[in-house]
Amino acid sequence: MQKVMLCIFAILAVHECAHLLTARIFHYEIGPVIIYPFGLGARIYHIGHGNVWKELLIIAAGPATHLFFPFVFEWLELSGLISQSYHSYLIQINSSILLFNTLLVWPLDGGRILQSIFHLCLPYDVAQLLTFGCSLFNLLLICTGHLVLNASSILVVIFLFLQILIAWRQLAIDQFQFYMYRYQHPFNGHLKAHEHNDLYRQRENLLRMGKGWISERDWLKRHLTQPKDMDAEHSSFMI
Repeated sequence: MQKVMLCIFAILAVHECAHLLTARIFHYEIGPVIIYPFGLGARIYHIGHGNVWKELLIIAAGPATHLFFPFVFEWLELSGLISQSYHSYLIQINSSILLFNTLLVWPLDGGRILQSIFHLCLPYDVAQLLTFGCSLFNLLLICTGHLVLNASSILVVIFLFLQILIAWRQLAIDQFQFYMYRYQHPFNGHLKAHEHNDLYRQRENLLRMGKGWISERDWLKRHLTQPKDMDAEHSSFMI
């Protein structure tokens, strides 16, 4: 049993290291790795606020590691370090972790990818609400599809539900943190003129104000003068 747990922990550790190393390449600030009851979580500050394409690479780096593990397990078997049955067992574990991690449920990597896709074409607030709404719907499908078979599965579903609920309640704070990040790290890209009272993450915004137009930076200056509670936690990854 200890050998199995050690292998699972090694798989999860490599997964999270891939997130962290890719985040460092793109100069994101990283924090401690959190140990959850069913996995590890890499703390990456302001994930979800920066360039969407870069963050998609950061998110995809974790699941991509699971594509290489079968070759590692094959080498271990050929070297005589593990048996054929144990090799098959490790393949099943690796596949299960990958499948769970790519569920379209925030804050899992699959949910993060869905979130990033929404942010490519929608205002920030709308993209966040759609992410949380789709995540809750997918959790409901999992529960009604008889995929929750034991106590540990129920605990995982409850934990994910609470994570979504907390993020939903802190949406206004998260949005303000995004504005702060955006003011400190201006986005240089395609210009988008629109009438939404919000920003598109992957565009430089030109916003309608009365009968005229206002630049993104001037719009941010107006919003950032309003005091907000900034005690919400920064975004983090979970496997």
